Amino acid sequence: MLKYVLEKELLKFWRNKFMMCLFVFLPVIVMIVCPYITSLEVRNVKVCVVDNDHSTLSRRFVDELNASRYFVYKGTVSSYADGLKEIEKTDADLFVVIPKDYESKLLRNEQAKMQIVVNAVNGPKGVIASNYVTQIVIDNYLSAFSTFSDVAKDKLFSAYNLYNPHQDYKFFMIPAIIMVIFITVGGPMPAQDIVGEKESGTINQINVSPVRRSVFIYAKTLPYAFIGIFVLTTSLITSWLVHGITCEGNYVALYTLSFLMIISLSGLGLTVSNFSDTMQQATFTMYFFDMTMMLLSGLFTPFRSMPEFIQSIMVINPVVYFIDAFRTIFVRGGSFSDVYMQFFAIATFGIIMNLMGILTYKKNIKA
Repeated sequence: MLKYVLEKELLKFWRNKFMMCLFVFLPVIVMIVCPYITSLEVRNVKVCVVDNDHSTLSRRFVDELNASRYFVYKGTVSSYADGLKEIEKTDADLFVVIPKDYESKLLRNEQAKMQIVVNAVNGPKGVIASNYVTQIVIDNYLSAFSTFSDVAKDKLFSAYNLYNPHQDYKFFMIPAIIMVIFITVGGPMPAQDIVGEKESGTINQINVSPVRRSVFIYAKTLPYAFIGIFVLTTSLITSWLVHGITCEGNYVALYTLSFLMIISLSGLGLTVSNFSDTMQQATFTMYFFDMTMMLLSGLFTPFRSMPEFIQSIMVINPVVYFIDAFRTIFVRGGSFSDVYMQFFAIATFGIIMNLMGILTYKKNIKA
């Protein structure tokens, strides 16, 4: 019986040319465009300088600021008030005030404070840009005073980037983009399936047939599992061809993890569709679940930075385990032994959701 119902579902997908094109072009277009624009690096920061010192050291600092690939140097202004006006007119994102006698004070080992004034309307941009300027100030000081530089070299830490030695931000963003595509396809689509049959009336033919509820739910779930695997494969191939980035770990583990996740999300979607009477209800309900699970999963912000009570509640969120395991396999090169707990958690969630989908589906006909 499962064979025939599954054949019916696959024929329905095949005849929907729009959805077939969507499943092909969505991952391709997103994987080509998004890695270039979803970056937390701050570039093209407009900066100006109030140089009250006019010394060799201050001019060297201005030259280093102008040469930086993160800044667009807008020139010097005469005073602090003029710098504020530049920020208010949005002609500058920040300005630096070099105090009078800056170089001579440093030569006498006295304290000389350089002021950095930042437009903090965009908070993250302001913080990151000010950190860039601070680093240039430190480098300028170390390069100018070789004695201090020699002493400081023994005290400074050296960093080695284990998983991304070239600091290519796309390497961190591509796994996140793949997961967003995967969750977007795996959640709302199954939720709209049964509701679509309710609205078209074809669900009544299933209800009067001898097809068992479990067989019907399995037949609804498996096509989306294959679609999810197809979308994942398309995303991985596009990432390799366009960006030259591939999975560092075990592909079998990656695909097994993704298969479990798509089955879990399909079960959630089918459970939602059982309680929905219209496409609008199903769409917005799944939108609520998807947004909540993604925003509270650590996909966009560090999970351990969230309040502890949120972390405790999110033990029921399968996306938390999926993101952790996916990044472990894709970025760190992990295997089954590294993510077996995440596998178990996702599988448990999938079993519960699919059982709920079976139990909540009612074979009845509404007049």
